[in-house]
Amino acid sequence: ARILPSSMASEDRQHQGSDECGEAASVQRPCDLLPPASTLSHDLAASVRLLRKSAAFADVILVASTGEHLPAHRLVLAARSVHFAEQLGLNSLGESACSSSGELPGRMPVDACFGVLNAALDYLYTEEL
Repeated sequence: ARILPSSMASEDRQHQGSDECGEAASVQRPCDLLPPASTLSHDLAASVRLLRKSAAFADVILVASTGEHLPAHRLVLAARSVHFAEQLGLNSLGESACSSSGELPGRMPVDACFGVLNAALDYLYTEEL
């Protein structure tokens, strides 16, 4: 698939082609699906902040030493913290070391009180305290 400059995109949207099955279909180009490059990093940062606030798509629960639970996202934790990447079972090459059954960790105890853990998560997601 190719990405077209915006000036060419409107002309190319009208193009009729075949889908993978060979059937005639209207072709949707990648440029129709992507935000403008000028807003991409801002949109990503805003989306990550929203994930932190809503806990949408959380795939791990961090359990503070005081017993409270905080939902989190393995992707964010592993990308932003070597400590969490190691705790989640990622080796130094970024390869997953999931259990032999392929299960993801559901709950992960963290040796920090709720306030400290919550502030650390805020920083990992937003780069702000």
